[in-house]
Amino acid sequence: MVVLASSLSYYLASRSLPEYDKEISLPGPSAPVEIIRDNANVPHIFGSFGASDEDVYFGLGYVHAQDRLWQMAVLRRTVQGRLSEVFGARTTESDMLIRRLDLYGLAQ
Repeated sequence: MVVLASSLSYYLASRSLPEYDKEISLPGPSAPVEIIRDNANVPHIFGSFGASDEDVYFGLGYVHAQDRLWQMAVLRRTVQGRLSEVFGARTTESDMLIRRLDLYGLAQ
């Protein structure tokens, strides 16, 4: 059981990390953008010849989403007053305050 639990934990933990070594094609940038990570997984974003600032910013946004998707989801739930759906009764008071302030409605 211990080996099975350890194997399952390792598998789930490794699947939760983004794949850094792959080539993808997305509709958005008009020219190729290259994202290279060093040994510490710090991203370096390069636009190819003909790439505009918007293309490189698209790459920056992709890197942010890749590295901080969980944080972005939690912040979205925070401003919507929906943290209790994930964290339970601990965050009910903060959800009620945020909904009273209607930050999500103001942002829209």
